[in-house]
Amino acid sequence: MLKSVMVFIGGALAGALAMAIIVSIVGSEPFATHTLKGPVAIYVPPDTTRGYLGVTFSNEPSRSLYVAEVTRPNSPGEPTIFVGDRLDSFNGQRLADYAALQELLGKTKPGDVVVVELTRDQQPFTINVPMLSYDQLRAAMRQQNDPQR
Repeated sequence: MLKSVMVFIGGALAGALAMAIIVSIVGSEPFATHTLKGPVAIYVPPDTTRGYLGVTFSNEPSRSLYVAEVTRPNSPGEPTIFVGDRLDSFNGQRLADYAALQELLGKTKPGDVVVVELTRDQQPFTINVPMLSYDQLRAAMRQQNDPQR
């Protein structure tokens, strides 16, 4: 369950929208509201207890298990995931769609090594992938955006 949400509300319509979003996030549990003047912003802290694969998937429904971007660090000679790969199974569980993958990803912890079966250039391929922590993922993203670091 969500631990904390900070909401900044500006204007009556924005307040109603933010209230609807919060209710849908936290459900029927009680929460405190504070009305402030200014722009609307919602901050939800990242989940630092789960593992991250370090890839982004296509947003096209028919290609939802295809890798669109890789943000994980890559050691030379180490098997890794590449843009264009299609994930077929995750830790022995066949993947029907992205929602199935999200559920399995949510059960991992940083440092867990998962077995990923994928298709690359129409060939099946299996690799062991260590799950990243949120901090490792952010560091890899910063490194890719600024290679001089």
